[in-house]
Amino acid sequence: MSRFFLVGMPGAGKTYWGRKLADKYGLAFTDLDEYIETKEGRAIHEIFATNGEVYFRKKETDCLEQLCLQDNVIVACGGGTPLYNNNLELMKRCGCVVYLQADIDTLAERLKQDEDNMRPLLKGENIHEQLERLYHERKDYYEQADYALQPDERIIANFEQIVELCTNRR
Repeated sequence: MSRFFLVGMPGAGKTYWGRKLADKYGLAFTDLDEYIETKEGRAIHEIFATNGEVYFRKKETDCLEQLCLQDNVIVACGGGTPLYNNNLELMKRCGCVVYLQADIDTLAERLKQDEDNMRPLLKGENIHEQLERLYHERKDYYEQADYALQPDERIIANFEQIVELCTNRR
């Protein structure tokens, strides 16, 4: 039984690499934000606009708890997931947490290319400054992950060792 939780900043590639890793290692894949949207029947930005961040974070934790019941899965978490409601501890208890580290310039460039899907907490300000602020708020949480990887082509090979280590420790 293996559960892997990918954490990191918006634009780090959690969903992109999560899908690739799940395919390579024969695991199921779930994007936590997509899971929440399906459960709620509306987009994340609508949840934030209508009900606010506190409501969203509660739903996020509820959905994360449900995903902890699944086996052999990679979950791409939202950028803020580890910060709220003891989610980081929950993920570490039921699986392995992998931090995808990417520099701010790379994140900003990726997010600018996908402005239609801009995260609610990044709208309205200079994207680079917003990312810097978010990174400084979140880095201490991300750095508590079990493992850290650079989200580039080496991730596939590097993840193999993590799969082995996490599977053996459970």
